[in-house]
Amino acid sequence: MRAALALALALALIATLTACALPQRLWDKPGGTRQELMRSHSGCLAQAGYGNSGRSINEMGTRDAIYTACMEGEGWTEARR
Repeated sequence: MRAALALALALALIATLTACALPQRLWDKPGGTRQELMRSHSGCLAQAGYGNSGRSINEMGTRDAIYTACMEGEGWTEARR
């Protein structure tokens, strides 16, 4: 239980810290819940390497492409504003 709470807090911290680095995007998935969105978002941020300060800023475009492909792979589509 304690490990699950620590993981949830770590994911929330990563999402919060990277929110400034990412353009604000809206995602949609038919029947998708906010909880599913947050789970996909956190996993895709990690997969793309956001929050890993060892990477150079020049990789930002690559990170964004990996994040987008991951979200789309999870069934999410970027919503129009």
